[in-house]
Amino acid sequence: MRLLSRCLAALCIAPLLGCAPKISTGGEDSDFLKDYTPPTSTVTSTQVFPLAPGNYWEMDAVSDGNHHRHKILVAGAKQVGAATGMYVQYLRDGALWRQEVYRNDEKGLYLLAYGEKKPELLVLDPPLPILKPRLDEGSELTWRGNVVFQNKRYPATGFSRISSPETLTTRKGRFQAYRLDSVITLERPGEKALHFPSVRWLSKDIGLVSRQYADGGKPAAEVLEQYMVQGK
Repeated sequence: MRLLSRCLAALCIAPLLGCAPKISTGGEDSDFLKDYTPPTSTVTSTQVFPLAPGNYWEMDAVSDGNHHRHKILVAGAKQVGAATGMYVQYLRDGALWRQEVYRNDEKGLYLLAYGEKKPELLVLDPPLPILKPRLDEGSELTWRGNVVFQNKRYPATGFSRISSPETLTTRKGRFQAYRLDSVITLERPGEKALHFPSVRWLSKDIGLVSRQYADGGKPAAEVLEQYMVQGK
């Protein structure tokens, strides 16, 4: 509960993608930072987001002051246009709430489609890259494409950044988890752009440990309580 409160507070106070502290431009400390290059990671995207069918993560979630029980379930393969990905269902208190389709392989983690409980999904063309194959600290990815929904195409952009692992304490235990900031911006000519921000904490061989997101335009967060990952 303490971690969940901190997650919500952070989401309310700071912009999701603007949380990095400013560093002075002079002095020995800044010179050291300029010369420092983070080591190449040996951790891969498939390790921090294992998408074998049947894997699941049960989360304690808080949205608009209300507690919910979330289960994030890898339901199996799903065809999206000409591509095939792994279908991830988000169940809220036992009922389908959100849906996402991912591809995670030697090229990295890609989001193919997403949506709420309605049958039709928003399809990303081309697929949106979220993680490179290896999780190098500070690595960023940008994307420009289209979101396709009900035969209409909307220009869109995407951004993601991976940060070094942080220690998170949950009811299930303590985890070292990489922070992944991401946002999808849907451009609508003549109307306000729609932003879909998310912050995920992903732990090697475990997967999702915590997440912050927007729920109906309001900040929400969830923290791991139970999981089932094949081989763990």
